[in-house]
Amino acid sequence: MNEFKGTPGPWFNNETAIHACEGRSYVAEEMSIHRAVDVQIANAQLIAAAPELLEALNMALEWIDAVPSDVVLPTMPGFDRDYVNNVILKALGETK
Repeated sequence: MNEFKGTPGPWFNNETAIHACEGRSYVAEEMSIHRAVDVQIANAQLIAAAPELLEALNMALEWIDAVPSDVVLPTMPGFDRDYVNNVILKALGETK
């Protein structure tokens, strides 16, 4: 499994600023003169959830890989191992 090389989570947001390490590390800030503050805060909340979302995707991929090949899983259109793997690679900056 590829490793995330950025600031370790968890991250949290304080309005539009995203912090890690219990507020001791500044990760990013969502700023725009073209978006309303509530939109900027919503974006910051999503960015702050990124480490946990990446972890959840890695866990989903591990679960998919752990299912025996003779077990038929219910399908969910658009969601499969390749999709999960590609999203993980995108998050790690390893897309082709």
